[in-house]
Formats: sequence, C-alpha cells, structure tokens
Amino acid sequence: MTGQDRITGEWADVARSRGWEPLEPAPLRLDWWRLRCTGCGAEDVRQYAALAPCRHGRPLSPGQREAAQETARTAESRVRAAGWEPAEPFPGSLVAGWSLKCPECGNTVRRASTPSQVRPCTHRATAPPAEPDPAWHAWRERYESGETVGEDTEWLRRAGWEPAGAFPARAADPVPVRCIRCCAERALVLGDLVRDSAPLPACSHPGDRQPRPLTPQERSERRDDFKNLRDDRYGQEAAEAGWEPAEPRPAKTTSRWRLRCTGCGEEVYARVSHQEHTQPCPHRLTADEEKTTARFEAAGWAVLRHPVRGGLSTQWDIRCATCGHETRRKAAKKITPCTHPDSARETR
Repeated sequence: MTGQDRITGEWADVARSRGWEPLEPAPLRLDWWRLRCTGCGAEDVRQYAALAPCRHGRPLSPGQREAAQETARTAESRVRAAGWEPAEPFPGSLVAGWSLKCPECGNTVRRASTPSQVRPCTHRATAPPAEPDPAWHAWRERYESGETVGEDTEWLRRAGWEPAGAFPARAADPVPVRCIRCCAERALVLGDLVRDSAPLPACSHPGDRQPRPLTPQERSERRDDFKNLRDDRYGQEAAEAGWEPAEPRPAKTTSRWRLRCTGCGEEVYARVSHQEHTQPCPHRLTADEEKTTARFEAAGWAVLRHPVRGGLSTQWDIRCATCGHETRRKAAKKITPCTHPDSARETR
C-alpha cells in the first residue's frame, strides 16, 4: 500500500464516522468528493476540509443562516480584493477549495479562501500565440544545430554566460543562462541583444559566495588539480633558484622537500612554507660545516659526505685516513680517533 492509498483510506474512515459513504475514491484535500448519507440516502458533493454531517433535509436556523452568509460575504470580498473572481459558488467553508479565475489573464486556480491562501495572481496563464520573429528563430536554429557556435555565441560567452535551458519560442521571453565562472543562473531577454548586438550584463558572481556542494568524485578531482597546480608553481620557483626535485614534493608545505642543486649537485631539505626552496645554493660549505670538517680531519678522519642541509639526520659519512674504515658519526664536541677495527681483524 502506498502513502496515498493509506491517506485516502483514512479519509474514507473519517467520512464513514460522520455518516457518509464514499461513492468514489477520496481525491485531494481541496477537491470535491461524491458522498451518500447513510441515514437519509441523499447524495452530495463535499470536500474533506468541510466534511460536516448531513442535516437530512433540515433547514438551517436563522443564526446559522446569517453566519453562513457572513462567511460567504467575507470570503468573496477577500478574493475580489486580491484580483480574483469566483468561478463557482462558495463551498461553505474558508478552508475548503474554491475555484477562482483571474479576469486579467484568465488563469484558474483552486485554493482555500483563508487570508494566508488568497494571494494576487502571478499571471502565469497560457501564453499568447508566439509572435513570428524570423531573425530570432534563425539564430536559435543556428545555435542549437551547432554549426556556427563560435560566431553566434561569442558575444554570449565573452560576457561569461552560457545557455542553461531551451530557448523560448518568442524573442521577448527571457532565456535562462548560467555564469561560466560561478554557475549562477539568471534570466535574460536575448532577442533585442541578438538583433542590436547590445552588450550583455556581467554576472555579480553570487555563486562564489554560495557554491553548490561538490560530489566526492569532484572533491577528489579538485584536490588533485590543486596539488598539480601547486607542484608546478613550487617546482618553477625552485628551478628559478637553481634547484631540481630529488623526490616528489610532499603534500604538506611544512614537510621537508629534498632538492638537488643543478650546478654543484648539493642536496638540501627545504620547507615550502618557509620559502627555503627559493634560496639559491651557495655552492660551498657553510662556516659550521667547514669547522666540523676540520675537527674530523684533526682526529684522523676524511669526510665523505656531510648531512643533508635542512634534514633531520646529523650523521656524517667519514673514512679513516689510516685503515680506510668507513662509518657514520655525529659531530660531537670531542671527536675520537679511529680504533682501526679492520686492521685488528687482519692481525688475528
């Protein structure tokens, strides 16, 4: 059972509880419903919003008749003040549906006559016959066929717009267009603009302030695009400073990025957030590195490679000048000489 069947079944139960037997399925709330009284057998049309028990042919009392007439006069004056004309007699209740007709455009609606429901007509009745406009129809056919899109719509796309729907039959009707940048939609009358080549109004880009939510796939694609753009930008900045990537750039700008100098081959770790990748290579050892190298040489070691600048490791690759033993050590305050382990093994 669907939701509509359940609701109509409940309405039928309400009608039976008030002494009516439905002669047809329950319609919408504001539509008429053919019923038969289970007490006197009289048939009547009622609405669910005004489903009062049958009076079995008894007339209304003077007070009830006066109250009903006052309600009808109030409802009629309210709908006439809003610009409507009743298309049928008053249904007997303010919450019941009442067919109203707009005398200006001929639009017909069914709505309740309560103050919140009676609003002026928006004049959305059937549009008048389309006016012949050969120039407009020719332009529309050329655009929709795609033969001369570049020529016919260059003025439309130059202003940042693209069509967002089908073209109307009349040139005086608005055409839905969409901003290429922010996807904001707007209705523009293009008929006069096509014939007179007038400039199109520019978009204020309200879509930038209220962007539509992205799908998971679009978010993933956008992250990849932004990362590629950042990689190209940071790679170009590093190349201008004389560096080339020794490894892929990490996702975070605060992480260390290993670069290699294109001139001397020196490798460093640079942080993009600190603009270290834009500082050129000095092509020589720093003052601290020169002092540490001299200390290792004084202890009988030859420096093979110093730690990569900017990295977390402080280990120096060194070799003993006497026995050729290679090891890695930190630059401690006191550097001990080599114990010649390789020579001791050969002696044994």
